[in-house]
Amino acid sequence: MQYSAFAARVMAHRAILHGPGRTDGAGAGDLLPPATGCDGREYRVPTQDRIFLEGLTFYAYHGVHPEEKKLGQRFIVDIAFTRDLGAAGTTDDLTRTTSYSDVYRKAREIVEGGPYDLIETVAEKIAAAVLAIDAAVEDVRVTVRKPEVPMKGSILSAVGVEVFRIREHA
Repeated sequence: MQYSAFAARVMAHRAILHGPGRTDGAGAGDLLPPATGCDGREYRVPTQDRIFLEGLTFYAYHGVHPEEKKLGQRFIVDIAFTRDLGAAGTTDDLTRTTSYSDVYRKAREIVEGGPYDLIETVAEKIAAAVLAIDAAVEDVRVTVRKPEVPMKGSILSAVGVEVFRIREHA
């Protein structure tokens, strides 16, 4: 299959961000066709298969104000991560994917742990944990919301943070 020069540059850029893809043939369709990067090297680009967990709701005691640490409040967490799902989808084998139950348990442990002053810390810890759960996870996006934020005179549904982390390849 031929790619335009622009498509090849985009795919090479993604390969630089995500690292070269697997070349061991493990799983049909796990990689897009190779593209040549601007450095002349051939890159295999990972798929954009994603697993997501949305609306995880926990009660915890994070915040900079003493009342937040004493009374607590709800936190809503969304997690999405990229990994190849081709092998799991074709074999129906749980060992060929990342267990979202494991991800949920780790997120719960982090959110209900602490307490931390910043929800940025909570999001970072969840992102690091997801990357540590399974080496096949290429990247992760974590959103942490505080729906009942104590801000004098504010009318808003929530405040939150979102972090996006990419696995570093050696």
